[in-house]
Amino acid sequence: MNVQTAELESHLTEYLQQVRSTGEPITVCQGNEPVAMLIPVAPSVKKNGANLIERLLLSPWPAKDFTPLTRSDVYERK
Repeated sequence: MNVQTAELESHLTEYLQQVRSTGEPITVCQGNEPVAMLIPVAPSVKKNGANLIERLLLSPWPAKDFTPLTRSDVYERK
């Protein structure tokens, strides 16, 4: 689903509820150009204590050829 920025500003609460209930992302557009996406938060990110690495690894929109770092890659000291 696509929505214009002005429409999103006017009805943000309703669009957030829709994303939460359906799980479908909403593409935010300015004119014909997509500028952002509203996506539901993964259940494990909603829990308190989820750290940044866990949230990044759970991201539903990785780059095309993205290979996430492992914990040992991140914390390895050289």
